[in-house]
Amino acid sequence: WQVAWAHPKFGPLIASVSFDRKVTIWREMRPQQWQIVYQDQSHQGSVNCCAFAPWELGLHLAVGSADGTATVFTYSEQQGNWISRK
Repeated sequence: WQVAWAHPKFGPLIASVSFDRKVTIWREMRPQQWQIVYQDQSHQGSVNCCAFAPWELGLHLAVGSADGTATVFTYSEQQGNWISRK
């Protein structure tokens, strides 16, 4: 149950995690109009924390879940999508 802002280098991008087991990445398309750009529902328990890596490392998001797992999501510019690793 947390929200994290990506570094401004990546534009208006936030991540949210919640008790509903979802990891959601949002982008502000227009002022105050946020759109889901990626959503993951692979966790078996509440997702409780999230943090973006320092911008120098690229666009990575780490999340931790009550199911005992951690996942790192990496944005691939080549593929134009998010890739997850547990």
